[in-house]
Amino acid sequence: MYRHSLTAISFVLLFCTSLTADDYLLRLETTGFRDRPANEKLPAQEILESIEIVIRINQPFYGKSTIGSAKISINGMVEQLNDGRFRAQIRYRRSTDSGESIKGPNGLQIPITKSTNINTTAIIELQTPAELGKNDAINRTQDGTELKTKTRSVLSLAKFDPAKD
Repeated sequence: MYRHSLTAISFVLLFCTSLTADDYLLRLETTGFRDRPANEKLPAQEILESIEIVIRINQPFYGKSTIGSAKISINGMVEQLNDGRFRAQIRYRRSTDSGESIKGPNGLQIPITKSTNINTTAIIELQTPAELGKNDAINRTQDGTELKTKTRSVLSLAKFDPAKD
């Protein structure tokens, strides 16, 4: 009897929490350019990809998306601090097939995947984007061509309003 009462109380608390919890829109956006010939005039920066997920404070979240050939995933948790700001623990991954492969131990070709990973904790405020990182690199292809990449990743948090978002 005691066990059934405790279970019923737990379900009531969980249900009430889900009704009163605020929803937030978490967005991680990457701007810049990727793999442009290093000797050409650099293009204007543009939004390369953006992933948005509706979250609740103090509850784990997970989201994934595919943009072209890129696979993107984000997971973590956001906690509200006593001063009104938020602590976001984020794990972000973007991966694409490079189009290249290596010969494996059994003689089969193994595709090479290019990936970007961000594992961080950031203090953020509502409606105020926070920069998570930048990447400025020149890579050399197998034929010797130099390709330039310049990206910037920004995290933002806003109250979720289904009528507007």
